[in-house]
Amino acid sequence: MGRRSLLLRIAVLAATALPLLLLDIGPGHADSRLYHTFWDLGHPLVFGLLAWILLPLGIVRALILSVLAAAGVEGMQGLTGRTPSASDVLYSLAGALLVAGAVARVRAWRVGAFVVAAVALLPLGRNLVDEIWMRVQFPVLIGAPDELSASRWRQPPRTDVVAGQPAWWVRLQSRYDGVWLRHLVADWEGYDALAIHLQASAPVTLTVRVDDRTHWLGGQVWGDRYNHTRVVPAGDQTLRIPLADIRRSPATRELNLSEVQSVYLFVPSDLPQPVSLRILGIELVKE
Repeated sequence: MGRRSLLLRIAVLAATALPLLLLDIGPGHADSRLYHTFWDLGHPLVFGLLAWILLPLGIVRALILSVLAAAGVEGMQGLTGRTPSASDVLYSLAGALLVAGAVARVRAWRVGAFVVAAVALLPLGRNLVDEIWMRVQFPVLIGAPDELSASRWRQPPRTDVVAGQPAWWVRLQSRYDGVWLRHLVADWEGYDALAIHLQASAPVTLTVRVDDRTHWLGGQVWGDRYNHTRVVPAGDQTLRIPLADIRRSPATRELNLSEVQSVYLFVPSDLPQPVSLRILGIELVKE
């Protein structure tokens, strides 16, 4: 490949990909994890293609230049007000390594490139697998603890097993301590109630909060979501919340049950003594 042809291909790739990588046109904070994951997969695609274009310069040079280009793009994002991401550079490196591994003649290089690329892409792979598993489990939003579904929580709680029954476990004491189910199937239409199966070590006042996409895009005003506080007695129980109540909860509109964003269970004030809360599962039910 001649120098002019090489530069032309790089220019075409840059003209196509840079607007997508630099402009603020990707998924936002209110978009689904699935959308974010597919968007992130664009990094290995773009920089894998760049590495392929640069292969006439040699595998090592192609890898180095591709990684430098990826780091440069992240630096430019910082200049445009966006947040640079080291994980995006890793995803870009993975794409370049996949190309390098595909053309490497030395078996050790080939295997090493594929292994490092697989490790770098593991977070995206786990997200995709859990997105599938999440839809298989539905209408269960979160069930017994497992490594895949732990990523659905904003901050994964601990897990324990009591009398052979596994559960998510959290210690409540300070205001807002609780669990936040951030990633879930958004469309709740066709169901009648939200059921939260839990065990409390002592009576405790809990607030259940449910948000939709409109709430997240509109500034997250307190009166624009479902908030309900109740005293939960000690022991096993199921909090059953009619979806009709959730739908009518915003002050000036109806909550969109086809675009639910998250479920948050927390204590609204400091507790005099810590309380252990075990979450056995959260699901939608028909009555």
